[in-house]
Amino acid sequence: MSHPWIPNWQGRRRYWEPINWAHTPEREIAVALLRKQCGPDSNGNLGNFNNYWFLLFREGGRVSYTPVLNQTVITSSPGTTQTITSDSTWSNTVNIVEAIGAGTDAAKGAGNGSSGAGGGGGAYTSIKNMQFATPGTTQAFVRVGADSAPAGTVGDSWLTQTSPGTTYPVSAQVGLGAKGATPLASTTTTTSGAGGASASAYTNPATDAITTSGGASGAAGGTGASGGGGGGAGGDDATGGAGGAGPGAGGSGNNGIDGGGAGGSAGNPGTPGGDGLNINRVQGSGGGGGGANALGGTGGAGGLYGGGGGGGGRATGTAGVGKQGIVVLSWSPLMAQAVF
Repeated sequence: MSHPWIPNWQGRRRYWEPINWAHTPEREIAVALLRKQCGPDSNGNLGNFNNYWFLLFREGGRVSYTPVLNQTVITSSPGTTQTITSDSTWSNTVNIVEAIGAGTDAAKGAGNGSSGAGGGGGAYTSIKNMQFATPGTTQAFVRVGADSAPAGTVGDSWLTQTSPGTTYPVSAQVGLGAKGATPLASTTTTTSGAGGASASAYTNPATDAITTSGGASGAAGGTGASGGGGGGAGGDDATGGAGGAGPGAGGSGNNGIDGGGAGGSAGNPGTPGGDGLNINRVQGSGGGGGGANALGGTGGAGGLYGGGGGGGGRATGTAGVGKQGIVVLSWSPLMAQAVF
C-alpha cells in the first residue's frame, strides 16, 4: 500500500503539501514542502521530481520563509543511464547523496507440489559532502536499478561524475553505488536469493559514508507449501529485513527502523511490501512482498524502493515483482531569507 507522501500529481506540475501552522505567543510557524515535477530526462522519460522544504513564519498578514532543504529525486528510466545537471543552489559543504538498488522478482512453483522463493531486497548507500566543480553547470551520470527477473541482470543504482559514466563506478570516480539484489536462479526455484551486498558498495567521498545490505529472500516451504517472502531494502540505519521461508512474510525495509517500509503478509494473495519513508520522510527503503499460499495464489509485490517480490504458490500462482531503485540528492540551499 502506497503512503500519502509518495507524490500524487493529479495532472499538476507542482503543488504544496498541506501546511499545518503551529501557534506560539509571538507568531505562527510551519514547515512547508513544495513538490515540482522535472521535465523529461535525457532519455525522454518522466518520473524525476524536486522537493523544496521551507520554514514559514506568519505574523499578522505577513509571511516570511527560509529555504532549509532542496532535493532532486531520480526515479525515471530504470536500468538506463541518464545525464543530470547539478542544481545552481547546490551546497558543496552541506549535502548527502543516497541510493537504493533494485529488488528482484520472485519465482513460482514448478508444479502443484511446490511454490517459489521470494526475491531479495536492494542495498543502500549514502555519501556526504560530494562536490560539483560548478553547481548549475557540472553534470553527473545516474542510473536507478530496474527490478530483475530470475536469471536476469542485477539492478544496481549509482551516480558518477566521470564521463562517459555508463557503468557502475570504479576507483577514483566521484559518486556512489548501491547494489541490486542477486537475481534468482530460475523462474521456478525454491532456493532463496541474496540481497544487494554492502561489501560491493561504492563511496567517494568515503568519509561518513553509510552502506547496508538488502535483505535475503525466503525459500519456498515444503511440498505444496507457500512461497517465500521477499527481502526488504537496506536503509541508513540497518540491513533490510530477511523474507520468511514459505509461508513467508516479507522483510521490512531498513529492518523496520525509522520509516522503512513494512514487509507484506503471506496469504492468498500475499500482500505487497510497504513503501519506505526513511529518506527525509518522503521516500525510502521498501519492504518485501509476502509469499502466496499453497492454493496457487499471487505473491505480493515489493515496496518502493528496492523491495523484493513474494514467491508465487504452485505452478498456477504468480510470482511477485521486485521494485526499482532510486537516487536522491539532498542539500541545504545557500539562499537568503525572502518575504512574500
